Amino acid sequence: MFGDGSRQWRNPDLMGNVYDSPDRMDRSYGRGGQLREDKKWRYYYDSHGNLVLKTMRRMEPSHNAETRDEFLAWQSGDYAYTWQGNGMLRSVTRPDGKTVTFKYDALGRRIEKVFDGRVYRYRWDGDVILHEWDYAEYDRPKTVVTEAGEVTLDRPEPVENLITWIYDSDSYIPTAKTVGDKHYSIISDYIGRPVQAYDDNGNVVWQTDYAIYGNLRNLHGNRQFIPFRQLGQYEDEETGLYYNRFRYYDPNTETYISQDPIGLAGNNPTLYGYVGDCNKWFDLFGLDYFYQLIKHDKVVYNGITKNPVKDRIADHIGVKDFTEFRYVQVKDRIASRNLEGSALHHADEKGLQNANRKDGQYYHSYDPDNLAVGRTYYTQAEIDEKMKKAETGEIKDGKVILHNCK
Repeated sequence: MFGDGSRQWRNPDLMGNVYDSPDRMDRSYGRGGQLREDKKWRYYYDSHGNLVLKTMRRMEPSHNAETRDEFLAWQSGDYAYTWQGNGMLRSVTRPDGKTVTFKYDALGRRIEKVFDGRVYRYRWDGDVILHEWDYAEYDRPKTVVTEAGEVTLDRPEPVENLITWIYDSDSYIPTAKTVGDKHYSIISDYIGRPVQAYDDNGNVVWQTDYAIYGNLRNLHGNRQFIPFRQLGQYEDEETGLYYNRFRYYDPNTETYISQDPIGLAGNNPTLYGYVGDCNKWFDLFGLDYFYQLIKHDKVVYNGITKNPVKDRIADHIGVKDFTEFRYVQVKDRIASRNLEGSALHHADEKGLQNANRKDGQYYHSYDPDNLAVGRTYYTQAEIDEKMKKAETGEIKDGKVILHNCK
């Protein structure tokens, strides 16, 4: 049941296969959790367990390979999928006949998407997308071989509409987006899903909440302005799928369209299913920290971390100007964000070393008059009361010293 009174059934069986009705009669699953049929579509797979056709047509039983191949060929109204030998999705042909193609690097990270005459390019920093941009397909440079036998491009690749993504420390959680001289801060919920984006002036430019398994609800703004969904997922609006590094997830069926590449080692009884509890899948232990850096008895920085406090504080040495720190452990990421956002709002241009927005407030600062669903705003007195329970530490000879640490 959602806040607007609407209801969504998600009724898994003992194997984790998800149904949309209380009687579990709306879907049919095959071995390993392969979704075979729902109220609208029928699903057909290749011998490797990869989805190759999503159609409203029904294939009559036949042992004739030629008949099967003929049926699996795309027809108007179908979704058809092709796959690389390493199990990565190569292309999707949509019901309108348009095809989306993908390319990946040697680590399985997607570096290119081509659709409807445009090339979308991605640059990675480890396991997260750092930059993305797009340009017209006819501007794509050609690959040539020099007289020395070197493979190169005949001209530089155009870089237009460059987007840079900034993440919370050592995590998949996006915290900011920059496009040219425009900057946007991103607010996420307790499991790291983006729920709001603000421009430099503090205006909400994008906002959403989520259905149980990741579909957007009550969206305000351009859907693709923030393409990140569940942690590690990037939505392709062209296909309706979420790219999830080694697989693609369908939020409408709550299943992946290919098997788990590590098989049963993933400890999931179904090879296509999402996590058992999508409300806490990212951090089962649910612990997080809010901390403050201090100099001359004055707070100079407010931050949060899911990493060991000692490691996070060490990251600030030489970057921030501080001599002491204090921190409290809270139950989850949203609890730490509540403390951080409230503390930053109270600071209001008072010399913190946190990054500023153009409106004078700090990035991640809460607006008490426009809180996201599920957020809590604290007064300064309430923050002070919570920090009475804080553990403390100091920087001595360039090292992090935790007080009262056994």
